[in-house]
Amino acid sequence: MDLIEKINYLKNIMIAVSTGGQRIQDVNDDYKKIYTATSIELKKNGIKNPNTYSDLWEWYGKWSSGEMPQYRDRRAYIIEVFKDLLNQLENSGN
Repeated sequence: MDLIEKINYLKNIMIAVSTGGQRIQDVNDDYKKIYTATSIELKKNGIKNPNTYSDLWEWYGKWSSGEMPQYRDRRAYIIEVFKDLLNQLENSGN
């Protein structure tokens, strides 16, 4: 899995667990492994990781606080978190 695929995986899982898709307990271990690998790779390339949620339960705490009551709010937030990073990587050919 290349870096862009890892980032898209993280993005898609974050959206899925916060919009009635997958259950956190079913995907959190894989998410944490890929998050760690992605963070290391980004750091090696001198790129700040915009995703501050190393664990899906942390993400659950954010969206369940009432700040993002609707699925569309959560989707829009995650898309925004990853947008600049994905554009940067796609334009650099990583």
